Amino acid sequence: IGFSITTLIFEIPSGVLADKWGRKKTLFLSQTFFIISMLIIIFGSLFWHFFIASIFIGLWWACYSGTGVAFFYDTLIELKRKKEYEKLMGRLSLFTGVIGFIAAFSAGFLFNIDIRLPYVLSAIFTLLSLFVILYLTETKLHKHAEEETFFSHFKSSIKQVIKTEYLAFILVFGAVLGWALDFIFSYSQIYFKLINIPIVLFGIIFAFEALIEGIGGWSADKIKKYFSYKSIFSSSLLFTLLIIFLMSYIRSYIGILLFLLVMFINGMFRIIRRGYIHDRVKSYNRATIDSISTFGMSI
Repeated sequence: IGFSITTLIFEIPSGVLADKWGRKKTLFLSQTFFIISMLIIIFGSLFWHFFIASIFIGLWWACYSGTGVAFFYDTLIELKRKKEYEKLMGRLSLFTGVIGFIAAFSAGFLFNIDIRLPYVLSAIFTLLSLFVILYLTETKLHKHAEEETFFSHFKSSIKQVIKTEYLAFILVFGAVLGWALDFIFSYSQIYFKLINIPIVLFGIIFAFEALIEGIGGWSADKIKKYFSYKSIFSSSLLFTLLIIFLMSYIRSYIGILLFLLVMFINGMFRIIRRGYIHDRVKSYNRATIDSISTFGMSI
């Protein structure tokens, strides 16, 4: 609840902040929030400590979600490689999936050594990421929209979404399908307990989940070459609905395969949806509109 409410409140303001203040500064702020959350978890021992940590994780996600992709897309425009967005973001997704596989697979062993060790390592690597961010270069294409106030920038972005039919469609559609995919992931541990999967296997399942989702992102560019947006969006929705229906009735280990299949769709759809959006918006409010899209899922 702490995480959800925080992302709901700060998702769009963080997008406006990224557009007006700068993506590099907002990314630095997001990672700082994450380090604070890890430190609270490392030294915390009471419920309200972890609740506050969840709030800071919500601030991290709100500041990162729209900013990172907007920064990435504008960089490709400046390098005249915009058409390679799905291809390059897919590679990044696969790389992240491999790292996620290693992290999830090793988490159980780290917890056996010391329950705080995974969080200590997360804080250390995130601290290193701050130095990487300092060496990033803000794109020249990015305009800070200095003639607009914070609220007028938000208002103009909302108007652009409402007046542009294809943007309004993908934001609403993406929110519905994105929620369904997130719902399956968020409640998967309860589902695994329901079908009597030993908890010791959870880490292995989520290791493969990270890898499969990465492969889904890597395949986005290839799928986009052979199918239209209409085909991809409609089939993603139908397959997700079918999997939800099957998981509702199947009480066996086959449910694990269904879960991994829907995570493949999640990895693929996330990249194609954002590519569709960013190809149709301007640089000066790119992060704000991306945040509006994520805000729909947060609701």
